[in-house]
Amino acid sequence: MLPSNAHQALLVFIGGGLLVTLLTRVIALLVGRLTARTRSRTDDFILKVVVNTVVPLGWVISAASAWRLLETPQ
Repeated sequence: MLPSNAHQALLVFIGGGLLVTLLTRVIALLVGRLTARTRSRTDDFILKVVVNTVVPLGWVISAASAWRLLETPQ
């Protein structure tokens, strides 16, 4: 059986990662509608780069937060 901190850390990791993924997709849909109205492809490219960067960064931040919750012997 896992210690209670491990359960909490796992919840933070999975919950945080999924929340960032969900929020990024919603924001990308909303901003994507605005960028679709322009003739330039530059704003579409910038949106794609930002979305593809934020999701992995969110998982890394969630992992770092979860790691801090774990009890480590010193």
